[in-house]
Amino acid sequence: MAFNFNVTSFSTRISRAGSALILGLFLALITSHRMAIPQEQPAMAFEFQFTDGFSGQTVAIRAEGETRAEFVAQTKFQTGLAHIEMLDLPDGKEVTVTIGDTDIELHLDVDATRPFIIFTLRDGALTATMSATQPGYL
Repeated sequence: MAFNFNVTSFSTRISRAGSALILGLFLALITSHRMAIPQEQPAMAFEFQFTDGFSGQTVAIRAEGETRAEFVAQTKFQTGLAHIEMLDLPDGKEVTVTIGDTDIELHLDVDATRPFIIFTLRDGALTATMSATQPGYL
């Protein structure tokens, strides 16, 4: 009985097995890394309230590089309210509010613990107050 040992065939099998093992480890590493990537937070409801000082200006709200809302704000003297805009945004997202063709612009980061954001326009300045409770109007 003759024993025939082919070195080339043996090394090819070892090489293929080693490649399969390396590929398996690589895929396991990628999969575990993918699981470790934090997912974006779900959107939360925020209420943007525009109150005193608005007299027909166009207001734009931008987030994540796109305009999320655009409207004309006119304060009603009976209530002190100009406009309410509801937006769903991830907590901590930066929002930019601009007033028409002016240089008036305000940047803020939304906070889920204070979902009511009240804007006032006075003397050419836009201010924002964030609140955990919904303000009341007449």
